[in-house]
Amino acid sequence: MTTKGPGITVLGLGAMGSALARAFLRAGYETHVWNRTRQRAADAASAVSAADILIICLLDYNSIYEQLASANLSGKIAVNLINGTPSDARSMSAWAHEHGAAQYFDRGVMCVPEHVGSEHAFVYYSGEPEEEIRRIEHILAVLGSVEYMGKDPGAAALYDLAFLAAMYGMFAGAMTVFAMLRDSNPKASQNWTQKIAPGLQALLPSLGAVAAAVEVGDDSPHGHTNSMQQRGLYNIEVACREQGVDTGALEFLEAAFDAVVAEGGGGGGMAMIARKFTR
Repeated sequence: MTTKGPGITVLGLGAMGSALARAFLRAGYETHVWNRTRQRAADAASAVSAADILIICLLDYNSIYEQLASANLSGKIAVNLINGTPSDARSMSAWAHEHGAAQYFDRGVMCVPEHVGSEHAFVYYSGEPEEEIRRIEHILAVLGSVEYMGKDPGAAALYDLAFLAAMYGMFAGAMTVFAMLRDSNPKASQNWTQKIAPGLQALLPSLGAVAAAVEVGDDSPHGHTNSMQQRGLYNIEVACREQGVDTGALEFLEAAFDAVVAEGGGGGGMAMIARKFTR
């Protein structure tokens, strides 16, 4: 295969690191791969020096500091693809620039390893002015659609974790469903795909209306009032207890509805509930 520049070094770990490297190789880029193992404990300095763009997918930010401590980052473009907090990203950006990196991008990889490079993959990036990400967009697009989130190095991490918060909220709801229905019909996959998922898909667009209401402070109900939803949550929790199902995944939300109704917001809408999630 004819390779094209610039060269890429993937400092990879596990399935995701392998998937990133394979994507660049398939696209024809000169690709160097480094993966720390117990048997191979040498630092990554030589791998870093081999290419212009560093794609970093190690265990955590401390691993990056450890492995790149003796590496020469002068003039390099560093693209960090590991999960972390906005403050992690901002600290790493400052550290990378102090150690000579020309550019540092932090990210949020929004796909599983087997989807890297597919139509289903997209990646949040932030950390430099937009014109800088656009200069290498054709390279990064090998991994998935490029979504620029802003100059703040922590912006992509924030969106990444916000997405994951929604995902894990969905998981928590799904696990509650599986437990509630296990006695009436133990076929969890059938329950979910035939009875639950279609209704959720129909409801999903309504979250856009809730988001718009939160944005402008519109406390109107847009459907069910808070009092009605409070009663529904109460009934769900009673049913869970009767089924021997833990209610922890619902308790904070129920408490938020209880507080809003107690404060006189029973006739209002979900924007009032959203404010209870801010400390």
